[in-house]
Amino acid sequence: MGSTNGVEIQRKSLSTREAQALSRLASENRQVISISDIADALDIPRKSAKDMAYALKEKGWLERIAQGKYLILPLAAGKNAVYTAHEFVIASALVEPMYIGY
Repeated sequence: MGSTNGVEIQRKSLSTREAQALSRLASENRQVISISDIADALDIPRKSAKDMAYALKEKGWLERIAQGKYLILPLAAGKNAVYTAHEFVIASALVEPMYIGY
C-alpha cells in the first residue's frame, strides 16, 4: 500500500516509544489498529496517540485506511513499505457488523 498514490515511501527509523507501540500491537496479531489501540497500548492520552499515528504514517510504518484506522505495515513490506493486507481483513476493520459471502 505504500506506493498506491505513485509516490514511493522510504521507511524511517522508529523512536523507542514508537517501536514499543508497534511491537506490542503486532504481538497481539493486530493488523488494523485505531488511535485508541495506540493510546491503550502505551497508556498515553488520545492526542499523543494521534500524533504518534501520524508520525508512524509519515515514517512508512502505518498506512491510513480510514479516519482513525491504520494498517500496520510489517517488516516483510520491505524498505519501501509496499504491502497490502487481504481485503477481508481491511473490510472487517471498516464495517461492523460485517458479512462476506461468496
